[in-house]
Amino acid sequence: METISQIANKVIVAMKKILISGKTFSIEPGLVKGSDIYRLGSLEEGEFLYLEQNQEIDIPVELDDFLVIKGNEEFSTAKGSPKIEINPCLRVPIELTINGIDIKGDQALKRPKVKGIDLKNLDREANHSQTLFIDIPGLPDEKLGDHQVLILQQGQQFITTPCGNVGNFNPILERQLAEVRLSFPTAELIPENQNQFNLIIKDFPLPPFWSQSKVDLLIAVNKGFPVVPLDMFYVSPDLKLQNGQVPRCADVKSTFLREVWQRFSWHYQSRSWNPSLDSLLSHIRFCQSRLSMAM
Repeated sequence: METISQIANKVIVAMKKILISGKTFSIEPGLVKGSDIYRLGSLEEGEFLYLEQNQEIDIPVELDDFLVIKGNEEFSTAKGSPKIEINPCLRVPIELTINGIDIKGDQALKRPKVKGIDLKNLDREANHSQTLFIDIPGLPDEKLGDHQVLILQQGQQFITTPCGNVGNFNPILERQLAEVRLSFPTAELIPENQNQFNLIIKDFPLPPFWSQSKVDLLIAVNKGFPVVPLDMFYVSPDLKLQNGQVPRCADVKSTFLREVWQRFSWHYQSRSWNPSLDSLLSHIRFCQSRLSMAM
């Protein structure tokens, strides 16, 4: 029998269809290595693989290249070495986003293949010791190493996270933290003890009817997350309404990281926490909904 932890860490992904030389194959979507596509299509020695693009030059796919498969991609094959550049110059440069920064216009990339370290360099403030993730809509984020070569696609999004925040959490928590940072770049997960992390977002903005314009927001995350639900939230400094009144269900203090925080005892009432649907980001939105009400 599977443990709760094993169940929580499972990600069920539907297989997708791709075409290789006109033949249909099933493949798991996400970040895929070129050699896996070669193997899937049973390419013979001396055959080369190309990613076909609409109204654009085809891109040669080498064994060590990576690309994101979403489904319905088409590949062609040819004997012998590629007759075009391995990393061709595109007619339409590729636009993307990294750490919320749009890379477009004159900054758009004219060639489709790029290493992870080159993507980090697009954000001048990013630390090279941080880990790079590619955000794949509807799928878990994927980590990209500094020397991995990625075949870019239009509009892809990337985020870097401090290396100290990667590898200490379960994979679901890592992916969800990367998702949170797309909207809240200051988000950090800090251990409270062996059984709990604290998700902290600094300078969390507030509506004008509060006594502060912004606070630090804290959410306690149990190591059993996401099976163990999130509940309530905490702020620092204390909040009052503009009339000096203490907000409802917020008159209790708690201590985290040797600091005193104001607790908002705000719970899910119309429905229960659902680990397959709810997430760190959805709980933050839940907190925002409480803080958008003057009560």
